[in-house]
Amino acid sequence: MRVRVEGRFDNAKERYLFAVSDGTPGWHVITPLETPDGEVVLVDRGFVPDALREPSSRPQGETERRRHRDRIGAASRNPRAVRPR
Repeated sequence: MRVRVEGRFDNAKERYLFAVSDGTPGWHVITPLETPDGEVVLVDRGFVPDALREPSSRPQGETERRRHRDRIGAASRNPRAVRPR
């Protein structure tokens, strides 16, 4: 399932989930995105190796744009958890 969301990333509130990808330890970068109506969506911005956990080591990922459009996967992988109405 894909969704479209527009808003602004709050890079100061990034969080990290430990993961291993192809045998490499690292982190999934989770960043809140605030929509124009004030809702907050957590976006998994992808995997970074352990050496790139600190935002200063990956400045290209710290977008300063006021608005951002992206396609993100649904938070739930359970098809029963998300039902269209």
